[in-house]
Amino acid sequence: MIYTIYVLATSQLVPLDITLLSLYVVVVGLTEFQLIILCLAIVLSPLICLGLAIYCCCCAKNQEGNTIIDVELREAKESDIANAGGDCAICYMSMVPNDKIYILPCSEKHVFHCDCLRHWARVKNTCPICRAVIPMTNSEARSQNILQDP
Repeated sequence: MIYTIYVLATSQLVPLDITLLSLYVVVVGLTEFQLIILCLAIVLSPLICLGLAIYCCCCAKNQEGNTIIDVELREAKESDIANAGGDCAICYMSMVPNDKIYILPCSEKHVFHCDCLRHWARVKNTCPICRAVIPMTNSEARSQNILQDP
């Protein structure tokens, strides 16, 4: 590009051609600048996506603030595991007796590991199976010992 500008600048130009040369320099300069920005965006996009994924999974708060699930935390029994079909519908891992679980009030068959449901509720406050609203309360209720959740 610099060589092209040098050749055009040293040739016999009329005043109108100097204006065109200036316009050419601006257009070529913007185009190269845009290409540099595009290349940087392509190179940095995996880092940007990774940062957003980490933020969404770990740092994002529920819109209502520090909310917790307002359902009794239990230890899994054989009957609870049988109702759930043996697996947590969120992580698809098998449930075993004495796992910490939540049974949602929408159905006795909607049984989930406590950690799985807590992560799910941060993103969406509905049952993963039927989309019924998960009962939630804020942290002030917990500080008043209303909930039994650890």
